[in-house]
Amino acid sequence: MSHDFAKKNSKSKPTKKRGAKQAAQPAARKLPGWVLFFSGVAITLFGQFLWQLAQVETSANPEEPVVRPNIKWLDDPKSTADSAPTKRPELKFYDTLKDMEVKVPDEVVAQREQEDYNYALQAGSFKSGNDANQLRAEIILLGLDANIEKRVSQTSGTTWHRVIVGPFTSRSALAKARSTLINNNIKTIRIKRS
Repeated sequence: MSHDFAKKNSKSKPTKKRGAKQAAQPAARKLPGWVLFFSGVAITLFGQFLWQLAQVETSANPEEPVVRPNIKWLDDPKSTADSAPTKRPELKFYDTLKDMEVKVPDEVVAQREQEDYNYALQAGSFKSGNDANQLRAEIILLGLDANIEKRVSQTSGTTWHRVIVGPFTSRSALAKARSTLINNNIKTIRIKRS
């Protein structure tokens, strides 16, 4: 379908007269924001003041004086303290604690046997040996020992080059190496080795 994009004269629309002006409408005056803010604060404070006044209890006859109860004043507090011996409370927890005491045997607690396996970190696994060598070089520059192991996949028969960091004999050394690698944007997996 072809379409003509030329200007068309529309007969249904009335043309505007050049000399006619629209009737001037008075502009609505808006209040500044700070006036609205402070008036809101003033209304809120006034409302809170009225609420506080409603909470105050008023007596029926405000002119009536308040009567104080009779108060006995002691003449000499030292003389009354000496005349009546004070009874000390009995504390029984000393005896109770002695009865609850647990005797610990003097036997030496057997230490946990040293684990017979080490941990290592796998930093990557690549099909290309060049990629594995590049990652190994980065790890060596960080001051860690890294080796490349070649593994053949049993399902597909492809050779994978795994970058192994370690082995580590203590968990603290493993954690230190792992944090070093993570700080350098190298993700690792912990591997248990025998």
